[in-house]
Amino acid sequence: MAILAGVDMVDTVLSPLSFGSAHPATESMVASLSGTPFDTGIDLKVLEEPAQITRQIKEKYENIRDRLHWRQRATCSFTKFPAA
Repeated sequence: MAILAGVDMVDTVLSPLSFGSAHPATESMVASLSGTPFDTGIDLKVLEEPAQITRQIKEKYENIRDRLHWRQRATCSFTKFPAA
């Protein structure tokens, strides 16, 4: 809908890092706009290799991220603010 409303740019990220709290997948946007007046001209085949490399990097570091996230939760203290 934003494209029909006239946005100038859509910020995307390769599929292994997309959705969740991130941007929409580049591959999904390219595919959905293909054959429309907003066709990006990007070949989906060209995106396969960088997406695979990104997936491998993400898998390599997910364990580290999960351990760091657990450590942060375990040491986090919450400040109580007085009621207004």
